[in-house]
Amino acid sequence: MTDRDHREVGQSIGDFVIEEALPANVSPLYRCRGPHGERAAVKVVDVAAATHRVCGMPVSPERLAAHEATFVDETARLAALAHPNLARVIGAGHDFVAIEWLEGCSLDRLLGTPWPFARVRRLAIGVIDALALLHDHGLVHGDVWPENLFVVAPDTAAEKLVLLDVVGRHPSDRAIQEEGRKQTRTGWSRPGSWASARYQYPRRPSDAETPVADTFCIALVLVEMIAGRPLVQSESAFGALAELWQGTWSMPPEVDATPWGPAIRRAISANPGERFADARALLAALTD
Repeated sequence: MTDRDHREVGQSIGDFVIEEALPANVSPLYRCRGPHGERAAVKVVDVAAATHRVCGMPVSPERLAAHEATFVDETARLAALAHPNLARVIGAGHDFVAIEWLEGCSLDRLLGTPWPFARVRRLAIGVIDALALLHDHGLVHGDVWPENLFVVAPDTAAEKLVLLDVVGRHPSDRAIQEEGRKQTRTGWSRPGSWASARYQYPRRPSDAETPVADTFCIALVLVEMIAGRPLVQSESAFGALAELWQGTWSMPPEVDATPWGPAIRRAISANPGERFADARALLAALTD
């Protein structure tokens, strides 16, 4: 975190006043109060810092300006979308994004034991439809895993699953990683870079982020919700990616016992040509 990133309680981020600093993996996150008294979660983003984190190299001022413009554009496009399972953007600037305040917890805190399939189906259909809406509008999430899925009002009649961090995860990752690919020889890469290895999409550095990756990763989340454990058991990033790339994983029997087993297997097939093109196609297979 840079000095510029760090903000104190009472300081303003755009029209939002900081009330509390929140735990965050990379970008600073704050609970804030908006201009009309509304609560919001505000994430501060820094393209220059993200560049060093993603590819370990600086980017020219011209490219940084282009990356910031991409971030602002994507935030504006997201703010124009409305879906009950998509966190609503209520404010943004060139270095921050503010989303509606949600009560609940991230999905990863509730995993570890198998969920009843009826609950999985009820929660997952909505969030996959939200992901499909992004794909319909030319947006890619790029970091779908349990920490970026939020359970609102868990264990109540109002329970729902909401997709977080569509923008503002690591600003303009797509453009920044394009710079980084010129400097790296690794054969493995994941949009978002720091997420759990068990939820990485197996792709080469030259591959672009696509809806296929989002669909692959949401299918991995479905496996863990249904079975109570991740599909991939390797503790190393390389081992996890090797399992996913080669298809040497073993599907938990709890998943195959549900009507969604065949669609989940297709979504994470070792053969890229067999995978669903986007979340809309996966949703159609799950609800057929």
